[in-house]
Amino acid sequence: MTVELKKISDLEFSYAKILVFGESGSGKTYFASTYIPEKTLFVNVKAESGMMTLRALGVEMDVLEVDTYADMKNVIQWVKTNGQKYDLIYIDSLSQWQKNLEKEIPESNNRFAKWNTIKDYTREIVDAFKALPFHVVFTCEIKKDKDEDAGTITYNPSLLGSSRDDIPYWFDEVYYFIRFQQKVGEPISYKALTAAAMRYPCKSRLRLPSTIDNPKLLEILNNAVFKKVDKDVQVQELKISAEIINPISKLNRETLRELINKKLDDATILKFLKHYGAENIPGFPDDKVSEAISELQKLKDKDGK
Repeated sequence: MTVELKKISDLEFSYAKILVFGESGSGKTYFASTYIPEKTLFVNVKAESGMMTLRALGVEMDVLEVDTYADMKNVIQWVKTNGQKYDLIYIDSLSQWQKNLEKEIPESNNRFAKWNTIKDYTREIVDAFKALPFHVVFTCEIKKDKDEDAGTITYNPSLLGSSRDDIPYWFDEVYYFIRFQQKVGEPISYKALTAAAMRYPCKSRLRLPSTIDNPKLLEILNNAVFKKVDKDVQVQELKISAEIINPISKLNRETLRELINKKLDDATILKFLKHYGAENIPGFPDDKVSEAISELQKLKDKDGK
């Protein structure tokens, strides 16, 4: 193997992958409008009401609505073949989508095991978006956690189980959005906190100011550290991405095996196959679904004897 020594300045940096979290009305959805609307694809979780913010502003941009795990997988595949016009994918919000995911996954006697499954699927979707040749922003709602002994409150992304603790490590940039008003009646301003603190799990590898007044996404993405969107390069990157055949995922394989081993009732099995093994999910081909159904039938025939 040839060893090639490089300088940091020689390295090509990646597209921006950002997480923003905050209370309702803190400017998370509005943040999308501070980039170039015609170059932004807005992925809206149907239960979210943030689109009213953009409509009220008169902002026009392309929107894809999602609800389920399969919807997210479909968006990722669609972008690989139809996303050349965009620089930015904005997903609002991961918190609501994860709540939908919790309803999809079959119930288990072990609540923590189900949360781990939710985290694994969430990580899969986040990683899949991060692998695309675009700037990507995810939003999250906020959860206040109180330490009863110390009496302190921490503000974290609102996610289930250990997802909440792990997700800040999945992104290079993590910002906490707040509304700020000095006195009643005075103008409301919006701020982004970017520096790590005991109460907020924020961070910025860009070494941005710890507090940004009325943050603008266009200004942040223009930072020299981030890779610039070159359409010729992006088209090639999308072509390579689209040609990659997604194998059956380890997680899906293990979950199917667990269903088979437990010999669950038909309704539960079919519910799983519909959401995680149907034709809408490229990572779970039809032949694998047929194989799983065949194995289930063999087990039932064996039990019948």
